[in-house]
Amino acid sequence: MSDLTADLTNLEPQPLWEYFDAISRLPRCSKREERVRAWVLEKAAALGLDCREDATGNIAISRPATPGLEEAPGVILQAHLDMVCEKSSSSGHDFDRDPIQLQINGNLLTARETTLGADNGIGVAAALALLAAPDLKAGPLQALFTVDEETGMTGALGLTPDFINGDYLINLDSEESWVICIGCAGGMDSILQPHCEFSNSDATPLLKVEIDGLAGGHSGVDIHTGRGNAVKILAALLSGLGEEMPWQLLELNGGSKHNAIPRQATALLAPADVKKAVGVIETAFARQRDIFQAREEGLVLRLSQPAGDASRLSEEQSRHLIGLLTCLPHGVAAMSAEIPNLVETSSNLAIVDIAPDRGEILLSHRSSSAAALQATTARVREIARAFNATIEQGNGYPAWRPNPASGLLKQASRIYRDLTGEQPEIVSIHAGLECGLIGSLLPHLEMIAIGPTIRNPHTLDELVEIDSVAQFWRFLRRLVTELVNR
Repeated sequence: MSDLTADLTNLEPQPLWEYFDAISRLPRCSKREERVRAWVLEKAAALGLDCREDATGNIAISRPATPGLEEAPGVILQAHLDMVCEKSSSSGHDFDRDPIQLQINGNLLTARETTLGADNGIGVAAALALLAAPDLKAGPLQALFTVDEETGMTGALGLTPDFINGDYLINLDSEESWVICIGCAGGMDSILQPHCEFSNSDATPLLKVEIDGLAGGHSGVDIHTGRGNAVKILAALLSGLGEEMPWQLLELNGGSKHNAIPRQATALLAPADVKKAVGVIETAFARQRDIFQAREEGLVLRLSQPAGDASRLSEEQSRHLIGLLTCLPHGVAAMSAEIPNLVETSSNLAIVDIAPDRGEILLSHRSSSAAALQATTARVREIARAFNATIEQGNGYPAWRPNPASGLLKQASRIYRDLTGEQPEIVSIHAGLECGLIGSLLPHLEMIAIGPTIRNPHTLDELVEIDSVAQFWRFLRRLVTELVNR
């Protein structure tokens, strides 16, 4: 693929954008961060800074205090190296080889037919730019770069208390300029394996049903918007088909990331009457279009008749599987009773992959309430049992409980007022941040999360507002330089 990336050399702050441009040329899908990790280690060595790696793949780089500020509080800048790798169905982009094709449109930076990776590439770039700043006067500074945040926070889960050292932690993974985040939801995944017995059958005409064109989005940030879930829509179509005629399932798949709302889903089936099935499905799809209306203007249905005669589920098991997908929760379960407009508890029916050689369903659950999270996962266990599916649920990750009395928050708020003349917006979010895990490991740390304005993370519409990056940089640099008194 040709390199058509936009020129970032005229953007400010230049050091940050230079690092982001370099990062965007490196493979960094979750669990495949080897190249970007090696690059970060090279940059640390070139700067002459102490650098450590742990067994999980996390990197900690330490910059000594400016002479005279050795006794100042230690500040940890934290970001994750991986990105959600999504692309359009027509794109030939290879995330393991091709650079992200950056595009500038006025004040917006986007990517061509892929996710942008501003989540969390801007945070990584900002931390590196501060470490490299020759005129920065600050106390002890450390950058913590974690791996595999997007698919389970594996890096943060693998941290040990002796790997990092500091008094304050500034997470750089927030996505709203001039907003200070002080709390986030905890989460847990449910992995179901439905009972599926595929067997050969007489050759019959096949029908491929594909749902595509949905907005998708982040399963925490966007779950309250009512966007469509391609797996749920497809299940609704097939459930309606089962009311009209017998049919058997050959394959069903949808979604690709545990923290992304599925944009696309496909089923291959053998209906008793293909022509009638097409009419039934098209009518059911029209009802789904009415449900989502302007929220999902790109929603499309594709029907085709491929050749083939693969093994399939029985009619009973096919309908049983669709019943399971219909009953599994997706969307907001409860809003916070303490914080206005904040989602307390939600579930994302994230991935379905059913075929003769495999069968798995993945749900991602979030909540700021440990009790509500337990209740949600218990509900899913009962649904799994009712449909004779095995289920695995891990320990998950804890919520980050807000600390409004934090000295770090007070200093950040003061600097915000100095820069803007206004009071900052202080929030807790429904997304998961690594602060929950890091805080449980090092409870003495005072933490906040900040960042530039990033829209539609984890989707093909991901963008960053360019001027917000400069605002974020001014805020971060001043905060680091003024955190010198306990």
